[in-house]
Amino acid sequence: MDVLVVDDSAPVRARIAAICADVPRVDRVFEARSIADALSILDQNRPRVVVLDLHLGEESGLSLLRRLQGSNLVVIVLTNDASEVHRRSCVALGAHYFFDKSTEFDALPLVLAREVARPPA
Repeated sequence: MDVLVVDDSAPVRARIAAICADVPRVDRVFEARSIADALSILDQNRPRVVVLDLHLGEESGLSLLRRLQGSNLVVIVLTNDASEVHRRSCVALGAHYFFDKSTEFDALPLVLAREVARPPA
């Protein structure tokens, strides 16, 4: 299974990518710092899971989430802005999971392991 990590912070993106790469049966982890980068990677590589931050510099991860609606991608939102308003918005836009980076970071490998075990949609 391939994973795309979308976060504008290079150190955070690298940390998330390393966590993803350590999950058994995750084959490749792609990294994007912007929505344009993410769309290009999605078009060329077709990962099954997207780990998405909500704040991408001047861009909003919600914009990418809107564009992913109706796709077969599993979207995991991992953000420092984990307000209930954002949680509801992300779920309404199709996010499968919503985690707070500061308190729920450890949930990411568990969710990925669950998704790896699930047959593709």
